[in-house]
Amino acid sequence: MKLIIILLCSILEIPFIILAWIDYYWNLLCKSLSGISIIFALPSIVTMPITWVHGLTLATLIYIKQNLSGNEITYSDAILINLSRFPEL
Repeated sequence: MKLIIILLCSILEIPFIILAWIDYYWNLLCKSLSGISIIFALPSIVTMPITWVHGLTLATLIYIKQNLSGNEITYSDAILINLSRFPEL
């Protein structure tokens, strides 16, 4: 049963990783263009809740997978693992 849940979490994680990378490049583009005009920063602010939902969902999937596989981690550690996937903007 644990193996099925871990596999399901891994499958569910893939689209969220893709969406998170798209969101990362979107924010990178908005940050680059905001040097020209502050108006270009607004789309990034509008999509910020979506970024939080992606991050929390990925952290939750990491937390579930790690704890079911025997690696006891805290939710804070899962968030750090998720954040380590992306370079700093």
